Amino acid sequence: MEKARKEGVITVKEGKPSKTKSRSPKTQKAEFEKPFILLSEKKISALQDILPSLEIAAQARRPLLIIAEDVDGEALAACILNKLRGQLSVCVVKAPGFGDNRKSILGDLAIEFDKTKLQERLAKLSGGVAVIKVGGPSEVEVGEKKDGYDDALSATRAAVEEGIVPGGGVALLKASLAPTPESVVTSNFDQSLGVIAIKNALQRPARTIVENAGGEGSVIVGQILERHGDSSAASLLTTEACIVEAPEEKSPAAPGGMSGMGGMGGMGGMGGF
Repeated sequence: MEKARKEGVITVKEGKPSKTKSRSPKTQKAEFEKPFILLSEKKISALQDILPSLEIAAQARRPLLIIAEDVDGEALAACILNKLRGQLSVCVVKAPGFGDNRKSILGDLAIEFDKTKLQERLAKLSGGVAVIKVGGPSEVEVGEKKDGYDDALSATRAAVEEGIVPGGGVALLKASLAPTPESVVTSNFDQSLGVIAIKNALQRPARTIVENAGGEGSVIVGQILERHGDSSAASLLTTEACIVEAPEEKSPAAPGGMSGMGGMGGMGGMGGF
């Protein structure tokens, strides 16, 4: 009464049958992780009514929660037997309410545990819902079109969530522009050749694809690189500020390096040959 107050509603509901022994001895609660849920408006007595659900839960090695008007007879015996053998964790809960009220409550429970319905409800609250209607002269053509729209929708969702990579070797081609040979610090000439070789290798797939299609690889690759440079220049023009590396100041070379050769006059002694 203290929590519900005078105007509140207090109801007494039956719990699950204690014969299933699915409660923890300490907490007297049944706690399952990712269980399968079976909802039924009617009384379950025959084993065949729940046998498919028991088999699916056993194969997936996940617990099973049954919410129904009542469970008894062979159905309850099968649940108890699976629990005692340790093959499957089953919890039976009597559905609350009566008549149409019980039907409405079970409907709410079904929606609550339905992932697709929850996503639709979330989309309605946070964003919007779009419906694509597909038509055609025959059922076969409608089915083919619908599959195409489903594939396109899945690809679009994946692109929005994870991003996209341009095909046709363009991704590797643009990657070859990231480290220029001049910007990579190398310790010897062989390493510099390695940087150039990797850059050429990154550009090779795009060239090969264009040449296999009957085009001029060098021309198309050059056009793609020019467009990439134009987009970079446009970005710089519209950028208020950017961070670049300051060039290192090199000390000038010491003059008079040839002064040591003044003694070449001593070569006059070679006239004795």
